[in-house]
Order: sequence, then structure tokens, then C-alpha cells
Amino acid sequence: MKTTDVFKWNLQAYNEGIPIICNTGGQGSSKTISILQILYLISKYKTKRITICSYALPHLKSGAISDFDKILIEEGIYPDNVRNTSEWKYYIGNSIIEFVGVEGNEAKVTGPRRDILYINEVNNRIKYDVFDLANSRTHDCTFVDFNPRQQFWLHEKVIPNFRHKLIHSTFENNQYLPDRERQNILMKKENPIFLNWWKVYGLGEIGTIEGAILENWRYEQPGECQAIFDYQTHGYGLDFGFNPDPDAMVKVAIDKSRKLIYCEEKIY
Repeated sequence: MKTTDVFKWNLQAYNEGIPIICNTGGQGSSKTISILQILYLISKYKTKRITICSYALPHLKSGAISDFDKILIEEGIYPDNVRNTSEWKYYIGNSIIEFVGVEGNEAKVTGPRRDILYINEVNNRIKYDVFDLANSRTHDCTFVDFNPRQQFWLHEKVIPNFRHKLIHSTFENNQYLPDRERQNILMKKENPIFLNWWKVYGLGEIGTIEGAILENWRYEQPGECQAIFDYQTHGYGLDFGFNPDPDAMVKVAIDKSRKLIYCEEKIY
């Protein structure tokens, strides 16, 4: 089995008993493959019930399920010999690995208890409530992965409040990435058209919303803005929303010397 540093970092976190392991990073960094390799090895040598899910089953079939089948074949296992296709369950040793699409099947993820949960592309149409219910019914560990297209509920609710390990990786951490895919990533590095793409999928950093009016902005860590508001003159902007739009209030300060505008959401 060919493994990368991402495999090693995730396995170490799992062995340390980290309850939530968050994989963030760019394209081709081996996040999904590495997690699936670990889950295969765990299922082979231990007795575990493992749930692997994403927003929809077709997404899993073209991604994680296809990758898992390749891992099995490389290990000398023919997938059809260990798979129940009608339920998308794999029987490895004494373990069960099930693949579930969340949309239309939330109860299959949030209801049953399991040992390990893996949510693939957790920022793709997966609600926080689904994560919270499923994670609370997981005994050992929850793995998640995502390309950081923009900040979402994991940054706001999970990272500040749950014990976790955040693993950042890029294509540079995957020595087995095909050269053509590597070159396709690198060709966008210096092109200003792909500035946000390179930031997210090349560097694995939190991006900005495509098509936003203001693109040259970034999130500050909690508390970093407070010093600015303490000594800079600041004001408030309020936009009354008309149903179904919400009211919105923002606290604003301007650092004229550095030409920076600081905004803090107060009401939404």
C-alpha cells in the first residue's frame, strides 16, 4: 500500500484518540485516499462499524466508492466479493463499512450508532445539525475532509468548541500525484484569473466567494479585531431586511495608515 504524509498524520491523530480529525487542503493532496486507506486497515484488523457519507450517493459512487474499490483491488480483494451493492455495505474481516448519501437518508446517518464516521466533502451541502447528530452517535472518531472554498460552520462551531486535529495538506504532500494533474495545478499559480482557485485548490487556504464584489479580503481569527476597535474610531451599519432577507448589522473601523477596513458581524 502506497501512503503519503497525509496518511501518516491522520493515523497518528487516530491513534492518539483525537475525536474529530479535520482534513483541509488543496486538490490532489490525497485527503480522501489516505482516510479510506486508514479505514480499510482498521476494518481489517479490528471489529468496527464504519459509516462513510457525503451529500449524495452518486457523488460517493464517482469518488470515495471508486477510490475504495481501487484500494481493495490493490490489496488483492475483488470488491464484488465483499460488497452488498443494494445497501452499499462492504464486509471486511469482522467489520462493516457502509456508504450513505445524506440527502433523503438523513436518518441513516443521524440515527444509528457507529464506531467511526467519515464525512467526505463536509462543506458540500452538509448541514451542521446533521454533522452534530451523527458525530454525537459515533463512539471512536469522526473524520471530515474539504477544500476550503470559504469559511463555513466547521470554522465557526466545531473548531472553537470541540477537541479536534486540523490537518492541512496540498498537492505537494502527495508524491504519487500524476504528473499531468500536478502540472494542471501549477499552471494556474501565476495566472491572475485563477487567483482564488490557486488559493483554495493550490495552497489549500480559505478562499473567497466566487463573484463577490469585494475580493481582496480575509477572515481574522476571533479576537484579533478587538485591538483595532479599542483604539480606532468605529461605527455601525444597519441594513433592514425585507422578508425573506434578514436584518444585518456590522461594526466597522478604518485603519487609514494601512488602508485596511475591519468589519465585525453583530446581527444577522
